[in-house]
Amino acid sequence: MPECCDCKFYEPSSKDEGECRVLPPIAGTADHGAHSPGEAVWPKVFAGDWCARFERRPGR
Repeated sequence: MPECCDCKFYEPSSKDEGECRVLPPIAGTADHGAHSPGEAVWPKVFAGDWCARFERRPGR
């Protein structure tokens, strides 16, 4: 099964986590990764997660 770490929309932030950038960012809260109110954030995902919008990263 394809994993987020192999998707062209995945932006890694550490070895095991990253951001899904398939959609525009949303205004986040402290509970959702924002450092200040209204800061734009992308959903956090684990490298091994997957979804139906997967598109293979070129070269993978």
